[in-house]
Amino acid sequence: MSLTRFALQNKSIVLAATALLVGYGIFAFQTMPRREDPEFTIRGTRIETRWPGAPAEQVEELVSVPIEEAVRGLDEVSQVTSTSRTGLSIVAVELDDAITDVDQVWNDVRAEVDRIRNQLPDGVQDPLVNTRFGDTAALLLAIVQTPLPGASSIEHPYSPRELELIADRLKDELYLVEGVATVSLYGVQREALFLEVEPGRWSGLQLTLDQLRDRINARNIVAPGGAIDTERGRFSVKPSGDLGALDELQRIIIGADDGGHPVYLNDLEIQVKRAYADPPSQLFRQTNASGFSSECVLISVTMKSGFKITDLGVAAKQVIARSQRTLLPPDVDVVLVSDQPLMVDQKISDFLLNLGQAVLIVVLVAFLMIGIRIALVMASAIPIVVVISIGLSSWFGVQLEQISIASLIIALGLLVDCAIEVGDNIHRFLAMGKSRKEATLEGVKEIAFPVLIATLTTVAAFLPMVTIPGGSGEFLYSLPVVVSITLLVSWLTGMTTTALLGYVIMRAPKGGGHGVSPFVWILRGLTLGRFPKPQDSPSGGTYRAVAGFCLRFKWIPLVLAVAAFLFAVSRPIGSQFFPPNYRNQFTIDLHLPEGTPIQKTSRVTAELEKIVVEEGRRSAARAAESAAAGEASETHLVSMTTFVGGGSPRWYLSLNPPDPVANVAHAVVNVAKAEHVDDLVASIQRRAERELAGVRVAVQKLMNGPAVDAPIGLRIFGEEAGQLRKLSASLQQILSQTPGTWDVHDTWGNLGYQIDVEIDEERALLAGVTHASVAKSLNAYYSGHHLTTYREGDHQIPVYLRVPPASRRSIEPLQDVFVEGNQGKVPLDAVATVEAKHQPVKIVRRDGARMIEVRARNRPGSLANEILAQAQPKIDALVKQFPAGYRLEVGGEMEETKEGQAKIMAAFMISIFLIIFLLVVQYNSVIKPFFVILTLPMAATGAFLGLWIMDAPASFFANLGLLSLAGVVLNDAIVLIEFVENLIAEKLRKQEDLAAPGQPHACGLTIPAFRNCVVEGARMRILPISLTSLTTIGGLIPLALSGGPMWEPLCYVLIFGLALATFMTLFVLPTIYAIFVEWFRVRTVRLEEA
Repeated sequence: MSLTRFALQNKSIVLAATALLVGYGIFAFQTMPRREDPEFTIRGTRIETRWPGAPAEQVEELVSVPIEEAVRGLDEVSQVTSTSRTGLSIVAVELDDAITDVDQVWNDVRAEVDRIRNQLPDGVQDPLVNTRFGDTAALLLAIVQTPLPGASSIEHPYSPRELELIADRLKDELYLVEGVATVSLYGVQREALFLEVEPGRWSGLQLTLDQLRDRINARNIVAPGGAIDTERGRFSVKPSGDLGALDELQRIIIGADDGGHPVYLNDLEIQVKRAYADPPSQLFRQTNASGFSSECVLISVTMKSGFKITDLGVAAKQVIARSQRTLLPPDVDVVLVSDQPLMVDQKISDFLLNLGQAVLIVVLVAFLMIGIRIALVMASAIPIVVVISIGLSSWFGVQLEQISIASLIIALGLLVDCAIEVGDNIHRFLAMGKSRKEATLEGVKEIAFPVLIATLTTVAAFLPMVTIPGGSGEFLYSLPVVVSITLLVSWLTGMTTTALLGYVIMRAPKGGGHGVSPFVWILRGLTLGRFPKPQDSPSGGTYRAVAGFCLRFKWIPLVLAVAAFLFAVSRPIGSQFFPPNYRNQFTIDLHLPEGTPIQKTSRVTAELEKIVVEEGRRSAARAAESAAAGEASETHLVSMTTFVGGGSPRWYLSLNPPDPVANVAHAVVNVAKAEHVDDLVASIQRRAERELAGVRVAVQKLMNGPAVDAPIGLRIFGEEAGQLRKLSASLQQILSQTPGTWDVHDTWGNLGYQIDVEIDEERALLAGVTHASVAKSLNAYYSGHHLTTYREGDHQIPVYLRVPPASRRSIEPLQDVFVEGNQGKVPLDAVATVEAKHQPVKIVRRDGARMIEVRARNRPGSLANEILAQAQPKIDALVKQFPAGYRLEVGGEMEETKEGQAKIMAAFMISIFLIIFLLVVQYNSVIKPFFVILTLPMAATGAFLGLWIMDAPASFFANLGLLSLAGVVLNDAIVLIEFVENLIAEKLRKQEDLAAPGQPHACGLTIPAFRNCVVEGARMRILPISLTSLTTIGGLIPLALSGGPMWEPLCYVLIFGLALATFMTLFVLPTIYAIFVEWFRVRTVRLEEA
């Protein structure tokens, strides 16, 4: 029993099952987890190791290289990159895509790092293995002090510690929100206790650093005193010892004088000061739309797996609102820097809007072309299939995020095809005079198997994507799953629910025949009857005449089709794996020369903040000139959050925050609407380049896809630093001279100042001075020597010994520094010479070799891959001049594109083999599948022309559009050939128009009879093919107009591809079919098979 017969005989069961599945789909849609981006395994970690004061080359040799060698020995590690800066080593470790249990590998990495820990020099802090650096904040909040209501300025500013305590209160409240994984504070200014002593005074004290540390630690203890068991119970003993007050530190006994009296710390002219780290490691500021700027503390909230981010957002905002009323001071504001729940909610709303538009367009187009009854049958399939598919997709772990939503939008253009096929064929059999039951059973039976094969071929195009390895496969997982489920559900629904609705709703056209569409009546009414009568319409004699001409002169449509394809593929179309994101945020990266102190970086950043505020007002003024009355605003700026001294916590998956260094600042800018971003990005960039001399400023829109440090990247590998810099300069010159580039730089930056202390080994030996003691003494003078930790409740404050700030602002006092030896303190100039030099302050290594990367950005209107292709001849000429042992490697977007395409290519090859196999099953022939496959260039012709005409790049989503387009065209071709062969088989069964012996023939028929079957079979497909194309195109037009740069390429591929492929399917495909049968004598239908 067929599915359709079962549906007609068991209407209640089918309708109840459909209602049940739709109800579950609605439930799943309401409850399934939601997030902005798909979850995937982060196969990377960072190992951060600090060595205060150590030069970059020393950090590289003694810290980065040993750590690299330790972790590179693990089989699971695929890539190791290290960045060595003055006082800091960052080693990035990437795992192989095949690794699934990353936690075990991270344990192995920690074990390897611990194994070589004792091999690192004295003074190196313990390496920190950060396996969570890829976590993305669901909410990023800025806690900032603002003027009290009615005041224009802040009268009593909070100290950084007070602001931290206020943020800590909100942090505790947010931890109680269901679904919250972590709540972390950033931008906190760390307090410290400084024992400051003049160099001359310290040199005269008979006290060493180790002795001072031991004296303080002996007093500052936290240790159990044991327990006493008595008849009354067990008593624990707590001895006093931990420093509980600042004056206790000053009263610590350091020793005794000649008279045996105790000598306290404050007797040694050592000043004890409580202050904040100087210089600070980071400074965070929040600037509002009016230009008021104040320091802030950030709260980052991450979400647990499996929760709805929209629910988390609602609950968290309720907690924030309640806390502002009852918990936080009235002059403290909570600013949303990043709001992922809002973004997700907007994307889901956009999808629902597109779904509603698609249903309305299907109803309207089907009504105009056929009538209201068939329109309702076809349109009802869309929400039913989509809702059921959402429910079934949730069983496979699919969440609502941008890829799964994209999959549903892609599926909209495919699922309607099955409903159209079913509805049109039932309508055709009703027009032939069949009863409703006969029309439904026979109409669906005729197309059931070819539509199933057509559906499976489209599934075969998408489903192999689940084989893509690593994070890319996990990121794209929902795409093949959702599309495949949606297509299979559309076929099953078409055979049952849609067929049942067609049986109930559809009626035979009045007056017999196929009836006249409302569109024809409307045109005849508008033209006062001049429009051709229905029997003379293009679906009648006109098509037969044109198609017949094509079959008689086969070379004409064939040559035109080949010429169109060659013309399309020869058009200059740029490539871009992922486009910018269309949202109301952008970022600004600011880089000062290497070695710049954070205070200067902060001052320059303050100038940038003023530029942003002014340009926000100017942008609003420009918009107001063309805005309608009442729509103008004072500024387009909402807020700006700046992170001086490094990057923010990761708040956007495709964004890599800068490393924590003093010469770098990062800013997140929120504007009123996404439409304002382009204007502001351009105007701020122009002013920053003009007004901030000597500073690299990159104002950028957010990008989709994998995180890329720069769109254009060229890596040079070698060992000698001077040669690497020389080659880098040559590459920078080539890129700077290539049109469309800006912000050309390399990853090593400029040389920085370094004080070289050359120790005389003989004199040092005689004085009992070692290299380590010199380093320790100098570190104490200038960076501060850590002595102990002061405890204030649960708040810990480090204690350092150092010289006063006035003595640390110049290198002149170095001549008067005393260093500690076995025989007491000796002047530094007695054992060493001091010289200032220019040295590298940043060294990058990749996979065991030094590497300098030349980076550049593309200006608006230019594509990075196009720029690189334009510069390639000069780059190739330069590479030929590289010394032995030096090589070039391409990075940036080009590398990401190639790697992504290579991973997808394996899945694509599986798709090709599956599609060919399904076609062989359909036709039981090896030759006939090529009739269908030859339709794919027809689809590509319109797609490439669409990208070229609309000046859109061939992006990842454009490739998805090609897959979707291929599915529609394959469906049309498979069913068209089925109809043609049914007519040929019918004539063979009836023994009509058979060719006489010796007479030219095709499939046993006379040539005219064969061609008539081809034309009639194709003519019967005009309506469903046109209807599929028009409904799909109509549903995509709103998305093309409002979907932004991510969706535009996909929409253009489908809109232009379907527009041209519709004509080619109706005229060129019959020609190709006739060529194979008439010229190559392919017997597509045999009498015994008929």
